[in-house]
Amino acid sequence: MRPAYHSIVVSLVTGLFFFAMLAVLVRLVLRWQGKNDSPLAVAADRAALAAAGLGLALTAIGIVTGFTIWPLEATLRSSLMKNKILTSFLVLAFWGSYFVVRLRLGPAMWNSMAMSLYAFVLAASGYLFGLITNSIGGDAAGNPSGVEGIVRIFGVETRSTFYLPTWLNLTIIALGIIAVVLAVTGRDRAEERQEVEAGT
Repeated sequence: MRPAYHSIVVSLVTGLFFFAMLAVLVRLVLRWQGKNDSPLAVAADRAALAAAGLGLALTAIGIVTGFTIWPLEATLRSSLMKNKILTSFLVLAFWGSYFVVRLRLGPAMWNSMAMSLYAFVLAASGYLFGLITNSIGGDAAGNPSGVEGIVRIFGVETRSTFYLPTWLNLTIIALGIIAVVLAVTGRDRAEERQEVEAGT
């Protein structure tokens, strides 16, 4: 497959996730201002969910098309490409977590400030790792963006096999556990609230 197809897909993914992150930020700000039920808040929530879902589907397609550019053996022997694979799966993890939690809780997710902040952390982290993934891909294609230089400040050299620091692994695990707890307890509280309102 021609590399151009992969470039087109990942460009679309970058744009979708940037739009989704901005929509999540707008929704968070409106929540902060107490405008939870405003038309803009509702539109931002729906837009973020739609962009995240489409972005996830295209990310999976981008990963598949990425593997068709170079032989599999060459890809798995290259430290740079292994790093790109790792960060692309982190993109899926963060945006997948946002998408699942939002589907599980529905619009009630924004009733909690903690949950709203958590949603933005997931969105911002997913977008950041998307930038890193694209930068590594550009570097592999001979067109580095400079983002890898920013990553290098934090002690990560993208041209040699790197592992996430223990603190970051623990943070990701903690965020995953928090997501599950908030999704379960938040849904239960929302259902209890609806039952109380229906009873009155």
